[in-house]
Amino acid sequence: MLGEGKTDRTEYASGLDMFKALCFEAYTQGVFDGSIAPVGKWEPFYYATTHALLELCKKLSSADIVWQDIGTNKEEEIATLTEIILYKLKKRS
Repeated sequence: MLGEGKTDRTEYASGLDMFKALCFEAYTQGVFDGSIAPVGKWEPFYYATTHALLELCKKLSSADIVWQDIGTNKEEEIATLTEIILYKLKKRS
C-alpha cells in the first residue's frame, strides 16, 4: 500500500468510506432499537472490519499466495470473516 501511487491510495480510501455513512446509520438504528449491541468506538470498528474484508477479498481474488490457499473455499473464508464481524454486533441477553 505505501508503495502505491497517490491515485491508488485515494481510490482505496474512497472505497473504505463508500459505505461508512450507510453502515453508521444502520448501526445507530440497531443500537437504538436494541437489535444489535454497541461496539464501543464505532469508527475503529468500521475501519478494522472494512480493511479486513477488503484485504481478504483482494487476496482471495488473486492466485494462491501460500500453500494453505490451495483447496480452500474462498467464499467460505469470506463468510467466516463476516460471521466474526456479526458476532461482535450480536446482542447478548
